[in-house]
Amino acid sequence: RSVLALPVLTGQIGIVGSGVMSSLSGATGFALDGPPSAGRRKVNMNHIGSLLPEIRVLFVQGSNPAVTAPNQRLVLEGLARQDLFTVVHDQVLTDTALLADVVLPATTHFEADDLAGSYGSFTLQRVAPVIDRVGESRTNDEVGAALAARLGLDLARYTADPVTLMSAGLGGGELPVAGSAEILHSPGSAVQFRDTFPSFEDRKARLAPPILRDRAVPTYRELDSPYPLALITPATHRTINSMFGEFNAAEACVRVHPDDAAPRDVGDGDIVRMWNDLGSIEVVARIDADLRPGVVSMPKGLWRRDVPGGLTANALVPDSLNDLAGGACFNDARVEIERV
Repeated sequence: RSVLALPVLTGQIGIVGSGVMSSLSGATGFALDGPPSAGRRKVNMNHIGSLLPEIRVLFVQGSNPAVTAPNQRLVLEGLARQDLFTVVHDQVLTDTALLADVVLPATTHFEADDLAGSYGSFTLQRVAPVIDRVGESRTNDEVGAALAARLGLDLARYTADPVTLMSAGLGGGELPVAGSAEILHSPGSAVQFRDTFPSFEDRKARLAPPILRDRAVPTYRELDSPYPLALITPATHRTINSMFGEFNAAEACVRVHPDDAAPRDVGDGDIVRMWNDLGSIEVVARIDADLRPGVVSMPKGLWRRDVPGGLTANALVPDSLNDLAGGACFNDARVEIERV
């Protein structure tokens, strides 16, 4: 909130080219998320491990829970069940796909018509295919429409026509989208948003998103854990998600500050065991003075084949949820290490 107050203090709210770079997640109808229909329920994907025992059919699109979900050992146990029928629709043969009964090829953004929202700026851009479809790959919408047809559902609700879908999305968001017709029919064109959160209405700056307006300011709470080291799992320039780990994985290692390595007799290149109550993994240690003492770091996006024993850092991450939006507590894992 302090950061968001800076444009207010400097008189920059409402000035074109100024303000705050935020999210477009609610600006269009593509992110509309209503309550589940009758007989259905919405669950938190971070609890997939504990939910799998009650699931008979799992359909996964563009996700890789075998290595990206918390409490990895529990997730892998559930995915290995013989009575679970798993379908994966993805661009890459991920660790989750390797455990699936059916794998369906998905298109990349090079092969499909779409609208792409920027990650951190206010631009919505029209995307057009630049190569032909590879093999039998299909978009998410095409798979959904085909399933709807097989299930006898109302096909008017499940069209795979990209222009129809984009048009519906452009008209269903919080903000009117100027130039909708142009962006639909002009590949490469873009819409620049201006009046998004944080807003400035009635000469009052609203610096808290709706989720925070009726809640107290988040506060720091020390975790009660017998394990002394905080494990973080940041993205690298190679792996902002696990898909990119197919050909360009980061080194499977744990980085340790010299002050934490010395009393444990851990040297650079040593094999260490890192563990807590959830599990144990063995990886190479790298001594790194750039870390804060008391913090160890292991790369995000590793595949099971990258780590001896087939468990990544998420085997040590709890499936507890944060108190603000039900997100995963990836940076709340506490561990201990020792030289093997």
